[in-house]
Amino acid sequence: MFSSNKFLKVGAMFLMVVFLFGGKITKAAETYYDLSPAEILITPDNPVIDKNFTITVKVKNAGTKNIDSLIGLTDFKYKFNNFSVVKSTLPAPTLTSVTKPGEYLYYYFEGGFNASGEAVLEFTADNNNELAESNENNNAITKKINVLLSRYDLLLEDIIVSPAGPAVNQKSIITVKAKNNGVAGLFDNAGLNNIRFNFANFSSEDTVYPNATLSNIIKAGEYFYYTFTGKFTKAGEALLTFSLDDTEQLTEQNETNNYKEKKATVKEKEAIDLTAEKISLNIKEPIINERMEITVTVANRGGTSLTNAAGLESDAVLANFPYFEIASTTHDIYPSIANPLDPNEIFKYGYIGQFNRAGDHNLIFGVDKNIKVAEINKNNNSTSTIIKIFADKTERDDFKITDIRAEIISSTSVMVVWKTDKPTIGKVSYRQGAYQTDQEASSSGEQTSHAVTLSKLAPNRVYDYKIIAAKASVTKISNYQNFSTPTNDAVIATTEPKVLVELEKKTLAASWSTNLKATGAIYYRHSGEINYKKAAVEVLSLHHEIKLENLAGGEYDYWLNSTSSAGTVWFSPVSAFTIPILIASTTASTTTDKVLMVPPAVSTISGNNQPSSAIDIKNNNLYQSLRGKIILKVESAGEAYYVNPQNKQMYFLNRPADAYKVMRNQGTGISNKNLAKIPVGLVAASGADTDNDGLADILEEALETDKNKQDTDGDGYTDKQELQSDYSPFASGGIKLTIDSNFSNAQKGKILLQVEGRGEAWYVNPADGRRYFLGRPADAFQVMRLLGTGVSNNNFSALQSK
Repeated sequence: MFSSNKFLKVGAMFLMVVFLFGGKITKAAETYYDLSPAEILITPDNPVIDKNFTITVKVKNAGTKNIDSLIGLTDFKYKFNNFSVVKSTLPAPTLTSVTKPGEYLYYYFEGGFNASGEAVLEFTADNNNELAESNENNNAITKKINVLLSRYDLLLEDIIVSPAGPAVNQKSIITVKAKNNGVAGLFDNAGLNNIRFNFANFSSEDTVYPNATLSNIIKAGEYFYYTFTGKFTKAGEALLTFSLDDTEQLTEQNETNNYKEKKATVKEKEAIDLTAEKISLNIKEPIINERMEITVTVANRGGTSLTNAAGLESDAVLANFPYFEIASTTHDIYPSIANPLDPNEIFKYGYIGQFNRAGDHNLIFGVDKNIKVAEINKNNNSTSTIIKIFADKTERDDFKITDIRAEIISSTSVMVVWKTDKPTIGKVSYRQGAYQTDQEASSSGEQTSHAVTLSKLAPNRVYDYKIIAAKASVTKISNYQNFSTPTNDAVIATTEPKVLVELEKKTLAASWSTNLKATGAIYYRHSGEINYKKAAVEVLSLHHEIKLENLAGGEYDYWLNSTSSAGTVWFSPVSAFTIPILIASTTASTTTDKVLMVPPAVSTISGNNQPSSAIDIKNNNLYQSLRGKIILKVESAGEAYYVNPQNKQMYFLNRPADAYKVMRNQGTGISNKNLAKIPVGLVAASGADTDNDGLADILEEALETDKNKQDTDGDGYTDKQELQSDYSPFASGGIKLTIDSNFSNAQKGKILLQVEGRGEAWYVNPADGRRYFLGRPADAFQVMRLLGTGVSNNNFSALQSK
């Protein structure tokens, strides 16, 4: 019976358990069995056929119970492809020798493989479920292995001839490089001494074979070598063959990789040429007492290899380095038979020390001074170089500033350029007048050619500027110079263009200069062509040179063009030249080879060209009412004249060709961007109309619409309809053209030339402010007559009198 105290203690313990486990009473965890095969092992590894091996299966007790009997352990199944089991050992747990949870049981199967290749090993524990397990799905395991034919494999990798270019009777070494490519070490010479070789025309004087023993095992993956020292006895091609394990003493995994052959080219005689090539310093601009290294490069430029140190050893070398204190020397490994100096290989010497005197020093180096080597050329055994040693850093870093100039880009920007004879960093200091504070702009990095762009300058001002350049310890400042910014961005030619036509070469070369940095171009066309071609240099420059080559025979007209970064334009008048059409003749030609052509006075952006047919207008009142218009003398058969809106002159438009010439000569250059600000007027132009939209192909090319589509932007309206209504033919959705009325009005009466295109011409009609395309000469003549204003003979005469 329990005493009351014991009862109280038991009750208290019960209450504590209830409290700790939330009022629930848990039952003890279940125990169970679970066999789980974990691994299949092969001993030893890398199995081969016809050898004894052991397959071990590790089975884990993955349950929570001890395994203390053979229940389920003898109920196993296995399948080992191509493996004959001669003995098996099973695990044997007992009550006194249990296998605890987490421990392993082992099955051993001894035997051998009878076939090479892939083998699948399968094992299942408790195959018939004799043992009640918690998991019956983890009882099987599978492993794939590769069974080798043999653990051995001799691989013949290469036959090496040293030197690479041997000569007759030159001592040489033939090395055969082989590898233990198997999985087992070689501990005897089975297969190693079973060799067969044939080295054509080679007389062997000494041989060394590999020797594998228990104390000198050639391990798997290691190389072994055969060396044959001797001489080739005949020049020409020599076939070298070598075979390992020739009669197959050793059973190998691969019997096809035991043979190798190589061809060697043997020279008739040694043709060595030691050439002293270069003396260099590891410091570009050394100063006295500065530690440095002189490196000398020597090369074998002969056809055969040098196999000894003759000519390269210290007693055969001349190193004459005045005022250089040598602290130590180095050199590459001297040549030998095993390490020859082959043709075109180099050999280096190094001399570490310092110079103790400043100035120019002539360094001389030579090899084979004792003439120990029979060389094919003795005249290149020495080399020399003159180096300058500076007294200090200041002398070393000194430099000169030259070629300072300012190149005008626009009215608000200038490029300052200069040169230094050594790489330096630099900047420009500039100001307006002597009492203004200097501003600075820097160039990028160390260089010898410098360019700095000064921007946000004021137009029509004089600026002082100077160059500040530095190299390490030295800084130099140039004297002040000055430049003037122009009033505006107008481009003008500062020199009369020179045009040289070389008739025989069929070329034209043009050169000119401009006040602003600009691009340069020639627009030219052959007689009968409609559009101008363009030859251009798109780099901004003050000086322009362009050449036309391979010109076909015939007449050409052309004009020159320059465009600034601000978009302003200069162009020359239209001029002409002729390339003769060569006709076979028995008479001597009297054609001049070169013709120097000087074009008429050049034009500026304002278009002030003065052709000889100009008629001065003296009546200012009539000029103001007719400026920019085409006037027709209605009482004189409709003679047409163009009244230039800028120079109080008019020009007779007699025939289409005259009208076209006036158009070209009186034109003003315009950019595509500005041209697009002026609405388009439409007059029928001559020529094909591929898409039948009422716009001639030549006009569509100038407008850049699609001449093969009536509706370029595909919005349902033809290009012609959209242009007539001032809508864009390039953007669907009813987008209006970006017309600038103020700009358009300022261009009224002008003839505009597309300098960014092919020189297409447009006339801005003063009556409606629209631009009309002047395509072919006939088109230009037609437009001018259609848009002309009639005047009487009296009014026409009054134009010429005050």
